[in-house]
Amino acid sequence: MASALGTAIALVGVVKDASGRIQTEPFLNVARLLLPIIDKLGVTFYPVKQDVSGNIERLGRRAREDAVRYACLFEIVTTEVAAGKHEQSDSCAKGLLWLKRAMEFVLGLLRQLHDDDEKSMSQAANEAYASTLQPFHGMITYGVFTAAMSWLPSREAFFSKLDAGADLKPSMKLFLDCMTPLVQEVHNFLVENDLNDKTPV
Repeated sequence: MASALGTAIALVGVVKDASGRIQTEPFLNVARLLLPIIDKLGVTFYPVKQDVSGNIERLGRRAREDAVRYACLFEIVTTEVAAGKHEQSDSCAKGLLWLKRAMEFVLGLLRQLHDDDEKSMSQAANEAYASTLQPFHGMITYGVFTAAMSWLPSREAFFSKLDAGADLKPSMKLFLDCMTPLVQEVHNFLVENDLNDKTPV
């Protein structure tokens, strides 16, 4: 985990090109580094990990169709919008939306744990969920997710799995400070282009 945090911090620095545009592959490489964090939440979060991984792969497949045209992340989505395909359930627009929301959940969880040394994993996860994914989950998905959160490891066990020692909190802060603006930029793009579909699933 410590290496994942450090790698993510380094990769965020090269996500944007000289014009300030988010590059597709570097962004997806950063997103992949969230998978080990989700792993540490326990086996009940396997469906979440699969969803994140699937959305990363969806965007990656589209990027590989034309590496030059889709070098910048948002170009994938704007091309779909122009073709009227962005509302399809298997679109990259939907994939980016749900990837962004999952990233917000992970960042929210880490932020809760970083900012409050007394907060339990259950409290942190529930508060992060309430502010990120829950508004977009229907009854069934909500039930599945809340059940998964009832099997979270303790705060101490989670931190032990991260295996970062005394460097954990400084690394978490750097990770959050680097990742949060990047995810916010993706969110802003989706909102500005009327792609922040709030339909519960």
